[in-house]
Amino acid sequence: VTITISGNVNIDSNVDFFQGASTVTIVIDADSSFFIASRILLCNITKSTASTTLTFTNSINLFGSRNLTLNAGTIDLNGTTFSIGGSFVTATTGVKNLTFNGGTLVVGGSGSTAFNNAQPANFTTTAGTGTGKISMTSSSAKTFVGGGTTYNCTLSNDGTGTLTIQGNNTFTTLANDTKNTTFRFTAGTTT
Repeated sequence: VTITISGNVNIDSNVDFFQGASTVTIVIDADSSFFIASRILLCNITKSTASTTLTFTNSINLFGSRNLTLNAGTIDLNGTTFSIGGSFVTATTGVKNLTFNGGTLVVGGSGSTAFNNAQPANFTTTAGTGTGKISMTSSSAKTFVGGGTTYNCTLSNDGTGTLTIQGNNTFTTLANDTKNTTFRFTAGTTT
């Protein structure tokens, strides 16, 4: 089931998005602000329209193994914490941007595509105001497929699982908030 939204989203605490036998995906295709009172979504979110911005106005959790896909346009974390139980994915060569403005993207997925900048063409990040962060939290091994991009934020291994960084990427800072974490860099790459 796909729900396409062409404006602001303001969902009160009495509404839930449940994923049953089929996958529910919210597709944002216009400039939008996103507020969810319950702060937990049981669905995937896809941002697909160029020259538009999805701005989060409160911290949100995509529960379980749900994914955030950025195909085109801008996602502005706007100082909030956006937690993904699954993966962050860039899936097309459209012009796409992740803006932090002091916000944090928490990626809870594991495996070879936890953070998957699979289509790095035209993908940029913007620090904005404040220091942003990508926090990789899985206690299992996880991979950051960077795609040879400059990340204007801190990349932090905040789970006990090894974090493998693929590609020739640039980060503002590498950090860890958990003792006994390991960073692994793929051979022949420069970070």
